[in-house]
Amino acid sequence: MGVIITPQAQIDAYYADSAVSQSILKELQGGIDKFLAAQRKREEGTKKHFLFGSAVDTILTGENGEYDKQYHVSTLAKRPSDAEINVIETVFNNIIENITENPEEIGSFGEYGSLIEKAVEACKWQPAWKIETRVTKMATIGEVYFEDLKKSIGKSVISGDVAKQIEIVVESLKTNPRTSKYFSRKDLVDNDQVDIYYQVPLYFKLKGIECKALLDFIVVFKHRNTGKILWYQPFDLKTKSGYTIEFPNSVKAFRYDIQAAWYSDALQNDTLHSPAGFPDLVGIESKPFSFVVESSTDPGKPLIFQCNDTLLDVGRNGFVNPTTGNRSQRGYHSLINEYIYHSKTNWIEDRVVTENNGVLELGYEGVVNNYEY
Repeated sequence: MGVIITPQAQIDAYYADSAVSQSILKELQGGIDKFLAAQRKREEGTKKHFLFGSAVDTILTGENGEYDKQYHVSTLAKRPSDAEINVIETVFNNIIENITENPEEIGSFGEYGSLIEKAVEACKWQPAWKIETRVTKMATIGEVYFEDLKKSIGKSVISGDVAKQIEIVVESLKTNPRTSKYFSRKDLVDNDQVDIYYQVPLYFKLKGIECKALLDFIVVFKHRNTGKILWYQPFDLKTKSGYTIEFPNSVKAFRYDIQAAWYSDALQNDTLHSPAGFPDLVGIESKPFSFVVESSTDPGKPLIFQCNDTLLDVGRNGFVNPTTGNRSQRGYHSLINEYIYHSKTNWIEDRVVTENNGVLELGYEGVVNNYEY
């Protein structure tokens, strides 16, 4: 089969699905107030992932042409001033909300004289000028930026400089000997022993809770003659600022150990539901879950970090300080237990607060009152 890419419609359905993901659970580490605030941001349309990394993912693991559908590269040589942009975007948003979202129906900026007049008044742009002069000047100033906004409808906007940096990172990952084998689609198509699945949505149950995970890609190695699956290896693609060798710091900061354990365990979950045509891997040997890491600011030295059993255990069960015996990091089992608890008690306050009547023991590593693990 070679290269199998999940259709974008299934990826969109994954993000729209209400099942619990590891990224949602990780937000519980900061308490339920932070968790609920994060959920509100999601509902308001906050980005599900960082723009730069998402663009790289889309090019390397998405359907052909999907990058152009999702992203608009702004080619403006010179942007208007912030005050002018405020006026132009006020007009544009008014059109989108009240007239039409179809860029072919919008027309030119100068056609919206009455909206421009209202906007320059509301934004108090050049108040010393006559209103006719303000509208005429703004109609000229705003035309190019307005056209750029029309092209961006329904897309994420990136600057030309960022787009060039994205191209450099993609080229590095495609050509570096360490990583090229995962992204050279032509070579993979001709390999009868390796199937690579890009962007695989997984759905499963954990302690009765509907859960989900989205793998960037997974390599499946087969017997040359029989086609029997011999082993598989799951991967996640990360881009970061700074040097790739510093990625272990990012693992601790963003709790990628939880992500690695969550994804690894999902593939072996008996309730797993995966896309049509995706093989049943339960009971099949798994190579270590790995992160493919490239720098967005110093590209050219991508690294592969393989997660060992100790890291995965921390992701599952948390980290216990061997000296103090305190659990200074929580694993996903603890977090989903808390999710279940709050789902039953209407998300009133943190469980540790309720159970200790608001009096918490403070140690050097933080609150040391035990959670349910």
